[in-house]
Amino acid sequence: MHKPAPLSRLLILLCIVATLLPGCAVTNRLFRDRAAEERAAALLQTQLAVMRFADEYTARVNAQVGVFQQATNDPGERLESQAWLVSQATAAFTIASGPNPELNAIDMLVFTTLSRMVIEDRWVGELYGARANGLLAEHRALETRIWDYARVLLTEAQTSELRSSIEAWHRRIRSAAPCRSSTSRTLRSPRARPAATPPRPPASSRSSASIRSATSIQRARAGAVAPTGQRAVYYGQRAPMLVSMEAQRLAFELAVAPESVRLIDSVARIGNAAQTTSVLAADLPNLLAAERAATIDQLTGILDERQGS
Repeated sequence: MHKPAPLSRLLILLCIVATLLPGCAVTNRLFRDRAAEERAAALLQTQLAVMRFADEYTARVNAQVGVFQQATNDPGERLESQAWLVSQATAAFTIASGPNPELNAIDMLVFTTLSRMVIEDRWVGELYGARANGLLAEHRALETRIWDYARVLLTEAQTSELRSSIEAWHRRIRSAAPCRSSTSRTLRSPRARPAATPPRPPASSRSSASIRSATSIQRARAGAVAPTGQRAVYYGQRAPMLVSMEAQRLAFELAVAPESVRLIDSVARIGNAAQTTSVLAADLPNLLAAERAATIDQLTGILDERQGS
């Protein structure tokens, strides 16, 4: 039986390899494309979830601020609550329109937790007491929702680490002299450092560094960035709402300005004087009639006395 020469065997092997290699390349490319598509779909779902939460967050805080404002006649309290609403809505929409959906979710989680702490410590604990309980309950409910969603992105160990970091920062900030005012300034600009220098908050760039390194940075390099146009459209659609909130805040600020207060007092005094004048004019005929009757009676009495004498 004739055996194939070694050269023939080598040629056959090369032909088989040449036939299989293109198929392997196509298969690998298909798997890579499918993994990229699944990754993009997961990022899109995260982005949409954070955007929906930002809308819900703003709507629910707006409703409770409205309830608070209707229950008070103090212009200063209305201004304070409106400023809180503007800062909360601006921060929520800014976070939701960030470039990395996963980091947006972590930032939203930290922001929501810190906001609840401010309401609990300052609004209920210092300023307004039970009158701010409705706003506190709303913030607590929103905090629970965002922590429940964080389980999709974070492991139990990462969640525990982040909670511990936030609570540790909160304890330090409460022990500092300018604690609550500094906390409020931090929340007004969640992506920027506050003007003062209190203990640094547990921003995702610091307290959750291991979370970033373990998940988000590598995924960002793999394309974990939301489209700029989509984020711009999202924020642009909500910009008129922010403008309206800011306009109302300016109106409340005008109401508590010293010039406005003096003007309102002057208008009130003029109104009271006009009301008094109108009442006097309406009663003038009766007043004249009574005075005339009293004068006639007095003259009659004088004549009677003279005639009697």
